[in-house]
Amino acid sequence: MLTTYIFALGIFLAALGLLELVFPAKAFMLWKKWSMSRFFFVHGLVLIAGGFPLTIYDGPLSTAVFIIGCFVVCTGPFLLIYPEKFREMFGSVENEITAPALKKMIITEAVIRIAVAALLIIASSL
Repeated sequence: MLTTYIFALGIFLAALGLLELVFPAKAFMLWKKWSMSRFFFVHGLVLIAGGFPLTIYDGPLSTAVFIIGCFVVCTGPFLLIYPEKFREMFGSVENEITAPALKKMIITEAVIRIAVAALLIIASSL
């Protein structure tokens, strides 16, 4: 069951990363809009709940999956405690960074997301 979850999470992250690669400006605006939502705290809860199973995975590439899980779980509380900092960050990034640099930043994040997705898919398939 855990390998199925890791595989599904990998597919979801790959799809999200590919969409960010194709539409980087729209992806940034979507993330900014989501951070302004009053339900943004739910994102922190989802990170904690969704990352925890990665920390208990015992299989191929378990060390890498564990590290990813720890990173995701530890990121969640920051969203819960400091949501206004993330809102400010999106606003300041939009004001201070040029459009080409913003596009490069989103593409870099998308490539990292796709790499993590590939690792999760490979780990669940071995």
